[in-house]
Amino acid sequence: MDAERLGAYLAGKMGEPVRIEGVSQAFPGLSRETWLVRFEQGSTTAAKKSGVVVRADSVGGPFVPVPLFYEWQVFVHVARTGIPVAKPLWFDESPEISGGRPLFVRELVDGATLLPGLADDTDEAAARRRRVALEHAEKLAALHRIDWKAHGFGEFMDVPESPEAAPRRELMRWWRIWEEVRTASFPVVTEA
Repeated sequence: MDAERLGAYLAGKMGEPVRIEGVSQAFPGLSRETWLVRFEQGSTTAAKKSGVVVRADSVGGPFVPVPLFYEWQVFVHVARTGIPVAKPLWFDESPEISGGRPLFVRELVDGATLLPGLADDTDEAAARRRRVALEHAEKLAALHRIDWKAHGFGEFMDVPESPEAAPRRELMRWWRIWEEVRTASFPVVTEA
């Protein structure tokens, strides 16, 4: 992504000057392009440092069979709950900056996916691993306890008629996707 053009795009969306300090593509990732953008926002005398994450469909379309707008809606709806998630800022269906590919922008949350010293063979590292694992499990449990009806997830998600119907509906969903994206007959996969 071109930093100068991206700065102009962000300035237009945010309604104030943006000076890009750094743009880097996040790897690994196969589903979509993910760009980490750091910038100064506002006038030069009152600028504040900020950052966003830009998610865009890859050239040629997404690798995953889920539209980017669906991913955006998940972010928006989860952000309305108590679950910690980066604040979603906007969705853009066909901007010039991405060559007409859909994109969405969310706040950049500082942090690291690999905590320093986490794999060390020390008591402190073992205690930290335990804290990280428990926090991760607690956040996942909270996510799975969300009242999906009360938070509007049924507005965009395909909801089964009953809990008993859910496994078959999910199987048939992936069957339809398989039929749409397979490049050859693959009879063994089809039979499975």
